Amino acid sequence: MKNKIGLITCHRIPNHGSFLQAWSLCEYLCELGYDVEIIDYIYPNLYHLNNVHHNEIRRNTDTSNLFMRLKRYVIDRWFVCNRKRGWELAVYRLLNLLLRNPNKLYFRQLKLSAKSYTSSSELIASKLDYDILISGSDQVWNPRFSGNDGIFFLQFGNRDIKRVAYSSSFGVSEIGDAYKAQYAEWLGSFSHIATREQSGTVIVKDIVGRQAVHVLDPVMLFSR
Repeated sequence: MKNKIGLITCHRIPNHGSFLQAWSLCEYLCELGYDVEIIDYIYPNLYHLNNVHHNEIRRNTDTSNLFMRLKRYVIDRWFVCNRKRGWELAVYRLLNLLLRNPNKLYFRQLKLSAKSYTSSSELIASKLDYDILISGSDQVWNPRFSGNDGIFFLQFGNRDIKRVAYSSSFGVSEIGDAYKAQYAEWLGSFSHIATREQSGTVIVKDIVGRQAVHVLDPVMLFSR
């Protein structure tokens, strides 16, 4: 019987790189004979928008340019978050109908879990049947983006499930003191850790005292 793998990554960000890394890792593992699916954890969700992205959005839109402010709002709240209410929901559905949201073309190419999860608590409460959980690749551990979201550190599911990181990226050269203790605890639950950048191996060694492996981005695992 094939081992079933649940993959956590940033697959709903509207750019080619996010889609390609998610598709590549999933496809490569399938070619190795595993039964793989991407756990459809919606990122960013309301936690990220309210607790992490608030300062980032404010920094990126510290401008009098109305177009730039509107662009950031549309990208972060409409086309990514997928949690609209009231008038937002009506307008969003109309735009999707008129523009034929291209993101849907991407999602059809990804092997996603049957259920989508719009919050960490929803995923934590779910009964999962995976033998292995994998986090990566992309900047799943960047505190500027994910904050203290333990989902990207695989803090869900049965404790007996093997947890692995492949080509996970912190996206920064060092982790601030506000995150170190929590990240160290979460990283301690992994059986294997592989990072996308050499700097990631240094961070893992610094905060958890383990030697991580420096590996390729999964897109580079294919010859063409």
